This record gives sequence, C-alpha cells and structure tokens, in this order.
Amino acid sequence: MESPDLSVARKRRSAYTRPMNHRLALILCVILLAAAARLVLFFPSRNISPDALDYLNIARNLAEGRGFVHSIKWHFFTDHPVWHSAIAERPPLYPILLSVLYRLGGRLAAADALNLILGLFVILMVYFLSERTAGLCPCGAGALACADAPADPETSSSTSGLPPVGLAALAAGLAALNPSLVKASVFPWTEPLYLCLVLGTILCLMPILEKEENPGKREIDLSILAGLLAGLAYLARPTGLAVI
Repeated sequence: MESPDLSVARKRRSAYTRPMNHRLALILCVILLAAAARLVLFFPSRNISPDALDYLNIARNLAEGRGFVHSIKWHFFTDHPVWHSAIAERPPLYPILLSVLYRLGGRLAAADALNLILGLFVILMVYFLSERTAGLCPCGAGALACADAPADPETSSSTSGLPPVGLAALAAGLAALNPSLVKASVFPWTEPLYLCLVLGTILCLMPILEKEENPGKREIDLSILAGLLAGLAYLARPTGLAVI
C-alpha cells in the first residue's frame, strides 16, 4: 500500500505539472505567432534603412580593425571628412555586437537573423514580466521551474478578471503582433537588443523590490545583474539612461 507521504508528493507533483504544461504550450504558441508575423517581412540582406547602413558600416570598420569610425557621409553642408569617428553619432553596443558577427564570417543576413532572434526574446520577456505582474509565480523569469506556483493558474484570477496565465499570454500576443516591434525585428536596428536589456533589468529588479526583509545573496546578485543590464541598455540606446 502506498504511504501517505508518497501519495501527497505525487498529488502535489501532478498539481504542478498540469499548469506548467499549459503554460509551456501557451508560451510556444505565442512565440510561434511572433515568428510567423516576422517571417512574413523577413527578407535577409534586403531590409535596409539609413540607420541600418550606419550600424553595418561601423560594424564592418570595427571588424576590419579601423576602429569605431564611420565611412559614410550623409550631410555635405559640414566640413567633416567622410572618414570620421562615430562615437558622437551612434551608440556603440549594437555595432560592436555586429562586428563580432562579421569577424565570424557573418554578413547582413546574419545581422537580420540576430535581430529576429532578439525580437522573439522580447516577446518571451513580455510574457514573463506580465506573468509576474499578474502574480502567477513568485519567481518571475524563473517561472518555468518554479515549485511554488499555484496548483491551477487557470482558475486563479487577476485584477483584470482574466486568469494570470491568460493575461500573460494576451500581453505577449499583443506584443507579438505590434507592427512597430515586428518591423524593428526584421531590420538591423537597435530596438530589439535595447528592449531585451530593459526588460531583463526590470525582471531582475522585481524580486528585489518585493523583498520585505533584508536582502540576501540572491537579491544582491540580481541587483548586480540589473545594474549590468541597465548599463548595457544605455550603450545600446541613449534612452537607456532613463533606466539607470
């Protein structure tokens, strides 16, 4: 005969597994929706804009050992030479990241693929942030492995009247179909990288802000990570200064 402790453990594991599987299925559906919306406009090596040309040009110069310089001149009413420093014109993080791709043999198609992946990570982070805000799971970005999740998130309610897992999926679905986010994910622009860093910063800060007692090692580690991500967000776009 099965012992009472084993029976309780099995029931508890079953209670956690069902909502976890439901959550994973919703996350997968949202990511597939986001990927489908972006692949419609994904034309590698053809999605170009003036901003994208700047980032790609700086990245190539970095990869070829010329430094953080720009060899495109857009304004001919100034006395600046064609070859000039790009420090005052473009934030450095995204061109540096692209230069690594160039050094590894990648080209424009690789830059487009990188932004597509970052754009999908943005949607994933929107889901986790909405999930935590709705109070579904106390461990935020670690929700997929949380052992303290409610037994049935389908029946627990949020202040909006929707189940928390449904609210998170709705928020991520709206982000997945947002035209501005879709376009930014298929062009070599800084927005997807910047949003990943900003959302990552917020996800790291939420457990710290909710901590009522003295912060422990986990909160200290999260605060260090949040500061690092916020600093990188500023290097990705100047508006990252507001996050700091």
